[in-house]
Amino acid sequence: MSADTPPADVDATLARAASAKRWMSKLSPEERRVLLEALALALESHAEELVALAGRETQLTRPRLEGELKRAAGQFRVYGAAIETLQATEIDDPNPAAIPTPIPRLVRVKVPLGVVLVFAASNFPFAFSVCGTDVAAALAAGCPVVVKAHPGHPGLSARERSAGWCVRADRRHGGGSRGPPRRARERGRLHGIDPRW
Repeated sequence: MSADTPPADVDATLARAASAKRWMSKLSPEERRVLLEALALALESHAEELVALAGRETQLTRPRLEGELKRAAGQFRVYGAAIETLQATEIDDPNPAAIPTPIPRLVRVKVPLGVVLVFAASNFPFAFSVCGTDVAAALAAGCPVVVKAHPGHPGLSARERSAGWCVRADRRHGGGSRGPPRRARERGRLHGIDPRW
């Protein structure tokens, strides 16, 4: 089991994630899609190692873990494909004859709101963890992510992060040449059961 992340490190991780928001909010939908595809490819290319590690830590069966990893990779692709639609500006025409009151022209523009904190699940070490569905959704929206790793599979969480493939896959798999400063692109990972955070 990993030691709890000290409060000062939690604050520093959140501050780094907040600074990444500026970079991430400037990514085009296509750049985000490429990043998500790169993460899917990275999961798949490390599947053997990650599934073996997850099996040792969770005692879940190999077929179950292989299916879950494929599902997680698929979620990155699903969210990547949906970015254009999700980011589209929506315009409602005015209706001056509406009852009880006229409706003005409404314009909805979707923007990234900020850092997303993901709490990893014990029973889904891929689908709801460091590189799972919640992370894919946040990245698709243009939000930086901090993951609170689950103590049931700390080695898997550490491997996904320490290998660096989760955060640098955009460059290795054909992503754009511009990227965040190194400190900003390091997604955070926290450990512990301290109820204060």
